[in-house]
Amino acid sequence: MQFMLSNLDRPVDLDLVKEYNRIVCESLCDKPGMPAIGKIEEVLQLAKEIDHPIKQGFYLFGHIARER
Repeated sequence: MQFMLSNLDRPVDLDLVKEYNRIVCESLCDKPGMPAIGKIEEVLQLAKEIDHPIKQGFYLFGHIARER
C-alpha cells in the first residue's frame, strides 16, 4: 500500500503498471503474471488521450483488468 500511495504523482507507465500488478497478485491472483505487454502499452497510449484524470483512471482500471 505504501508503494501505491507514494507514487500518486507519478505518470502511469508500463513499469508502474507492472509493479502494481506484482503487488496485487502477491496476495490475490491464482495465476500471477503480467497480461500481454503489447496490449497494456496500447491501453496506456489510448489513456493519454483522456484529459480528465478520474475518467482516465476508470479507463485504465477497466481495460487493464480485462486483459488479465
